[in-house]
Amino acid sequence: MTETRLRLIPECHADTALMVFLAGPTIAVDHAPSISQVATEMQNTKKQDFVLIGVVDNDKKKPTYFNDFQEIERGQRVSFRHKANTNQYLIVLEKALETFLLHNATVVGLNMTDFDFSDNLKDFGHQLKRMNIGSNTNYQKLLAELYQKQAPDLVKITDFLLGFVNTEK
Repeated sequence: MTETRLRLIPECHADTALMVFLAGPTIAVDHAPSISQVATEMQNTKKQDFVLIGVVDNDKKKPTYFNDFQEIERGQRVSFRHKANTNQYLIVLEKALETFLLHNATVVGLNMTDFDFSDNLKDFGHQLKRMNIGSNTNYQKLLAELYQKQAPDLVKITDFLLGFVNTEK
């Protein structure tokens, strides 16, 4: 058995911090500043000896490169897509990261205010846009608590990533 190499490309700092948290230290997580940059990076990556996974919000305006990705699985607020005949996948957070996190927190009974975040969707979204959100201890505590309480979509993403680890080639 050999380990499949994974590379994740999340579109914002908060998504990057989420993926670093879920993926652990052995999976490469490379931040891209926008959904367009994720698409460009994936389109320009020709090597097929590793799995490339973009992590994006379900924006109204999507790069045309993502049109060929077909849904293969879904959770409550997350969709997993694959581009046929490639090792490229997308994790699409519904509707945006703040919606995704608020929904999962509600499902497991967490209050954003307990982590010094707003429970207002718009305000929470602004808080997540900070460049240093990945090193914010309250954000890290929120992610850890969501994970510990088995928030359904975090479990789904973790299981999806684990499906690529230690697979035979």
